[in-house]
Amino acid sequence: MVTIITSVGYPAAGKSVVADWMERSGITVVSMGDQLRSRFEKQDKEKLKQELETSNTSSLLGKWATQQRNIHGSDVVAKWTAEHIENNVDADTVFVDGLRSNEELSRFQERFESVYVILVEASRETRLERIRNRGREGESDFTIQDLEERDSREEGWGLVNVIEDADYKIENESSMEHFKNRISQVFNDIKNED
Repeated sequence: MVTIITSVGYPAAGKSVVADWMERSGITVVSMGDQLRSRFEKQDKEKLKQELETSNTSSLLGKWATQQRNIHGSDVVAKWTAEHIENNVDADTVFVDGLRSNEELSRFQERFESVYVILVEASRETRLERIRNRGREGESDFTIQDLEERDSREEGWGLVNVIEDADYKIENESSMEHFKNRISQVFNDIKNED
């Protein structure tokens, strides 16, 4: 039996810190974003820029992700991720980073016996500062409007609904030590429940 633990939250809320904590604790981590990016990297970027009418790399990935969801269904990234876990991962507990919708959650619930959702929350101002400082291509000059656009796109994928249905909630506005202590508490609660 494989237990899936996953995180949900707006961009730069701290989901990657949860993933890092899980990995350092010996939990196998699979990133839905990595599954998406690996397929995106195989695409002709110049053709996509024209097709999707954008020149910004970060925006291009988001628009391509929306296109894939429109073509293959809103749970396509979860499908790719579940297949990756089933075919390539030998672990009792897997942390899945990047859940965006109830349809994706349902895909995991159909394929795995136990699935737990951790909501990670931080204010828009805190998230904007983190985005600007995390060193990803095209994000150092990110604006509040860029963040609002990204938030809106993810809400369009169903983020709000899965946030409302989360099993656990962690605020990420104080110290890193406090945040990691909360992650540990939530993880222990899940293990005791499982």
